[in-house]
Amino acid sequence: MARIAAFALALALVAGSDAGAEVVPGDSGRAIHVPKSVVAMPGDRPQLLPKSLGPLVGVPQLVTPPLGQGPFVYPVYGDATLAASYGADTGSSFVRGDDIEGVLGQPLVAAAAGTVFSVGWTRATGNRLWLRDHQGNLFYYSDLAEFSQAVRNGVHVRAGEVIGFMGNTGSDGTAMHLHFEVHPVSLIYLGENGAVDPTSYLESWRHLASLPFPVTAGWAPSPPGLVKAPEPGALLLGSTDIATGGLGVAKRS
Repeated sequence: MARIAAFALALALVAGSDAGAEVVPGDSGRAIHVPKSVVAMPGDRPQLLPKSLGPLVGVPQLVTPPLGQGPFVYPVYGDATLAASYGADTGSSFVRGDDIEGVLGQPLVAAAAGTVFSVGWTRATGNRLWLRDHQGNLFYYSDLAEFSQAVRNGVHVRAGEVIGFMGNTGSDGTAMHLHFEVHPVSLIYLGENGAVDPTSYLESWRHLASLPFPVTAGWAPSPPGLVKAPEPGALLLGSTDIATGGLGVAKRS
């Protein structure tokens, strides 16, 4: 690792005052300036990125830090398809999470016990919210059809508690899906760049076999074994975009 750091530092010295340099953290905590010619661009497959001693800035992360004790549960209840989209090129940046595809109204649950915040809407992401667990990790849900009645800023939820319903309220497509991101507490200082590939986490998390609420009519189609879901809360029709502010609040907490 020391040789890699020395090589990166040498590249920085050769580059001098190269205006096209990227800044990436080194193992000593200092920023290492690396010419863009040796840094992968957004949209490159994460496994093809150059080896790094720590988090990257402006490109998909290679690291997937431990999230702590949990327990953690899969954020979608019922049959769903994981579309591993982390790192895909968006033209101006890269996708910072995975899409989980399902059906309209499918229950979405809290991946961990914690606090919900920044519940709201943006044109790009549709209905969205953040969840902070007890370790300080952040989980981002977007494109929801609606929120559950229990969801509001500051509310505490249990792992597996229904917090919303699948939809396609964002501007990134028509398929019914949940866009889900993982922001480990150790990378929150990077802001939106601290999002890591959620695939390995999702593949290891437990899927709920049932949901603990009484049966009522009005939600269809139903995953096997479920007759109905809790009545959704009010649909938010408009709000100021506070996605960036949400991360800021998390970092100050």
